[in-house]
Amino acid sequence: MFVRNTFASLLLLVLCGCASSVDFVSKPVERTPLNIDMPAPLTLEDVDWKLQKIGNDYYFSLTKEDFERQTLNTDRMTGLLSVQRKIIEQYKTYYETPKSP
Repeated sequence: MFVRNTFASLLLLVLCGCASSVDFVSKPVERTPLNIDMPAPLTLEDVDWKLQKIGNDYYFSLTKEDFERQTLNTDRMTGLLSVQRKIIEQYKTYYETPKSP
């Protein structure tokens, strides 16, 4: 019994004596700037909306040319939205993906 207690005490002393503290220093990793070309400003054509009263109801109307301009404006806005969505996805991928050291 004495030998077992002595052995346990020596083992504990050796393990505690060998322990040393390790200091970890962490530094933020700087990412390289994400260079994405910004899309050109959106330019829309003027559309002349007309208000018509038929009976007791009011209606908005367009001429054929104004309708075509409005369609082009809608296409341009849709295109800009898809470009902006791609830019946002690139930023999310870049900043939310953990960077390996």
